[in-house]
Amino acid sequence: MNFGAERSSGSALSSAVASAPGKVILMGEHAAVYGQPALVAALDLRTEAEVAFEPAAGSTLRSPESPAESPAESPAESSSAVTLELPDLGTTVAVEWSEIDPLRDAAYRQSQLHLNGDADFMALGTLMPNDQVPTVALFVAAALGEVCAEWRQSQAFRDAALDQARRQVKTVRVTSQAPLGAGCGSSAAVAASVIAAFDQALREQLGVALDSASDLDRIERLALQVERYQHGRPSGVDTAAVLRGGILRVRQGAELETVVVAPQAIVGFSVAFTGQSAESTGAVVDAVRRARQAYPAGLDRHFEQIGALTDQLAACLVSGQESGATSEVGSLIRHGQRHLEAIGVVPQSVIDLVRRIEAQGGSAKVSGAGSLAGPGAGVLLVYDPGQELDWDELRSGQDLPLPLNAALGASGLRSSRR
Repeated sequence: MNFGAERSSGSALSSAVASAPGKVILMGEHAAVYGQPALVAALDLRTEAEVAFEPAAGSTLRSPESPAESPAESPAESSSAVTLELPDLGTTVAVEWSEIDPLRDAAYRQSQLHLNGDADFMALGTLMPNDQVPTVALFVAAALGEVCAEWRQSQAFRDAALDQARRQVKTVRVTSQAPLGAGCGSSAAVAASVIAAFDQALREQLGVALDSASDLDRIERLALQVERYQHGRPSGVDTAAVLRGGILRVRQGAELETVVVAPQAIVGFSVAFTGQSAESTGAVVDAVRRARQAYPAGLDRHFEQIGALTDQLAACLVSGQESGATSEVGSLIRHGQRHLEAIGVVPQSVIDLVRRIEAQGGSAKVSGAGSLAGPGAGVLLVYDPGQELDWDELRSGQDLPLPLNAALGASGLRSSRR
């Protein structure tokens, strides 16, 4: 992988574009991994992937059913590079297609070993260490490789046709409004948007029609697989939220439930960024898994109680009944926070901030994996229906940003052309 690659200056490019929102977990993090429900809202901080490609010349790409043979390609020709543009990181990386398949295959093998209990979790940056290539670039490359692996397994097209189609892809540009490592679902949004846009570009090259219903399920499955490469054992909550949008009740092995909330019920919610966690989501989830192995009864009791709080919060949001900062909603959020503290995923610096918020009449809880060591723990879900919080006072002496200006219940995956 190399820096400094420039965008192709050949013929005019077409672009397939997809965007996905972030997410905030209202209740149920960690417990969702162990079969409890989670309540998750799409957050209007969008990630966009733009896949620029040269339209293929008419009949050069053919399916197996086509009477003409797909042209054979030499290894050198099928190893042309795609440029990954990550302007939020100030990074441009050129990646050979011949590098992408081995990266994805290595990540898949390591993921399967971890899921089967035969190996510890190993994130992409550890699996493929390279000080010059940011983990986000490896993640984007793995998402491209996952789509290619899916197409090859389907055997819908010969490898030569797929190789030719992907060689037409010149750049993949990813931008995001969501802070990285904040628990906002940025990795799920990156995976979903890159997969959707790249898949759309391949479909246009190969002349395959879209089936929006089945394709959304397929994109969700692929995005969740790519999430495993970075997070080990994700619950699927993030992937479901960024693809479907709105507010969802999610439970492993059960149908997704869209929660139709009363409009006034989400007034007073906001999210604040406490700083990036010192550990990856996968590392925190793995630490909780090991703690559960050591103390199964204690951890499962917390998970069951978090599950009950999740359903109580969903009922409150549907009914829309609340009575200010001391409402049942605020009480539920405080109880959820106490369980996360007991599990060990809230560092002391964030506990102190939560107590200051509570002292001013609000409620707050970590949303997402949290952190083992701190000082930051990603996103904090804040409930302040009476707008009583004095953020200047809360931030006094603290290197904390103001709450993020993002609405809950945003729309899910969007696709377009440019």
